[in-house]
Amino acid sequence: MPVSGAVEAVQTFDPQVIIAQFAPVTREVIENAKSLEVIGCLRGGTENINVDAASKRKVLVFNNGGRTASASQNSRSPTCYLFRATSPRRIMP
Repeated sequence: MPVSGAVEAVQTFDPQVIIAQFAPVTREVIENAKSLEVIGCLRGGTENINVDAASKRKVLVFNNGGRTASASQNSRSPTCYLFRATSPRRIMP
């Protein structure tokens, strides 16, 4: 997805979480996602994430530390559940 498409998407959906593998998460994307709290990078490093922009907004950035698709898939669900369970915006029953 081109960066302009990503900016438009975050303006429309206002996500709390962005999960990316190779797509760039630029300063412009981070600044336009007003409710953003977490960026997950499904690869060994965070070279496609503007970590400085995320840090300035106090957005948590993590990566899964592996390069396999199965490791990426297995790390998404528990991480998202943990985020939902600890988010101050949600009241868990």
